Amino acid sequence: MSQQINIQVRPNGHNYAIENFRGAAIVFVVLTHLQFASRFENSQLVEFAISNGTTFFVFIAGLLFFWTERNRFSHGPFLAKKLRTVVVPFLIFSTPGILYALYLQQNKLLGLTDLHYSIWAYFTGFNVLRQLWFVPMIFCFYLLAPLFLRAGRTSNTFALISITATLLTFSLYSDRSMANVNPIYQTIHFAGVFMLGVAFAARYTIVLRYKREIAVCGIIAFFASLMFVPTERPQFFVDSLFLLNMSLLNKLGLAFALLFGFECFLNKKNVLLGYLAEISFGLFFAHTAVRWVIFKFIDSEIFADSPVLYSLLEIGSVFIVSIILIELLRLTLKSRSKYVIGC
Repeated sequence: MSQQINIQVRPNGHNYAIENFRGAAIVFVVLTHLQFASRFENSQLVEFAISNGTTFFVFIAGLLFFWTERNRFSHGPFLAKKLRTVVVPFLIFSTPGILYALYLQQNKLLGLTDLHYSIWAYFTGFNVLRQLWFVPMIFCFYLLAPLFLRAGRTSNTFALISITATLLTFSLYSDRSMANVNPIYQTIHFAGVFMLGVAFAARYTIVLRYKREIAVCGIIAFFASLMFVPTERPQFFVDSLFLLNMSLLNKLGLAFALLFGFECFLNKKNVLLGYLAEISFGLFFAHTAVRWVIFKFIDSEIFADSPVLYSLLEIGSVFIVSIILIELLRLTLKSRSKYVIGC
């Protein structure tokens, strides 16, 4: 029988370090999709430092999945809940994007009929709102959830470490395709990151004994990887195999630094990070549309000679408008808002 191992929580059953990490993670996810970094003189370094926020989300997804489901998991109800709160908002946001892509006749460029393009776009998340590719991938993880849960529940720590190390090594020596049009490849690539989250949750009380050391190692990995910024990344999944993914190493290092830094110094309620964590999935959905509208209709030459001012304008407008949209929907729809905006 598998040994049940609980992770350390606050007296009220809430871990504020993880909540604060979730709040920080969504900030990186949004920043990843903005254009301000390209305006700086050292744009390649800035873009590298803020890119690939998806790594945070996948790591958190694995951590929270095992934490919340380890003792109550039932695959059918679990999938039904994710269909309502993840897939339905995805469909709501994808449909206008797909319709606009058809209006632009993007399907003709791919040699697809309107119907075939629409079906393909729903299954891949590909449309003018390109960031939605994350949802088909994360749903693959939901389908595979029993396998990850079984691995996390094992009482054999060596087996858990071996599985995690194997999957994580493959993740570090692969990459998702540039266009993000194949959720299977993306799932294979990020499987090690998701499993790492599961493994940490399964042995969290043990991991916390070394929180300072892990945070320091994360900081070192983050800054060390900044010295090896790749000039280009492979376009296709197959081309990325057996090449060290410096971007993933960079973000895993930062994830360790943030999560275990919070465990050391900010394992308490933080109003801003807590709020961002609460609406994180809503921000993911909302910002995909808001950023597209802003980039489409706002003159990109505004503050062309001042990257700092432009950055403040772009970042501020995307976050503020997205939050206003989220709160309007929450105010209007009440508890049903999670079926539209994800929170």
